[in-house]
Amino acid sequence: MYHHASQASHAPFDESCPSCHSQRTQPRRIAQRWGGALGTVVGAVFGIAAAGASVLSRGSPALRLSYALTSALLGALVSANSGCRSGSKLGRLLDDAVISQWVCQDCGFIFGGPVRDPPEESPEVPVWDR
Repeated sequence: MYHHASQASHAPFDESCPSCHSQRTQPRRIAQRWGGALGTVVGAVFGIAAAGASVLSRGSPALRLSYALTSALLGALVSANSGCRSGSKLGRLLDDAVISQWVCQDCGFIFGGPVRDPPEESPEVPVWDR
C-alpha cells in the first residue's frame, strides 16, 4: 500500500517506501542514538566528579587512593547507565515527535520528516544510515 512521504506517522508493518514501494522500512532513530551517547558521556563525567568530591580525609594514602578509584569507577558506571537511558528516552521522544525519519531497507531511501528526492537508479548497495 502506497503512502505519501510527508505523512506524519509511519509504522513498519503498514508503511511502504515512496521510492520502491517496499514494506521493509524502519525508523532511523537518530536522536535516540545521539541522546544515548551524549547521556552516557555526561553521566560518566558527573559520576566521576561526584565520586571525586567524596574522597576520605582520613586513612592511609593507599586506602584513600583505592577508595577514590573504586568510587569513581562505580559512580561513572551507574551515572553513565542513567544518562544513557535518560538520553535515549528523550531522543526517542524527539524522533517520534519532530524528526520522524524512516529508511527503506531495500533501496536506502530516507523518508518522512524532511523529505528528499528518491535516489536515482544505481547498482549501489543500500545505505542504511546516511
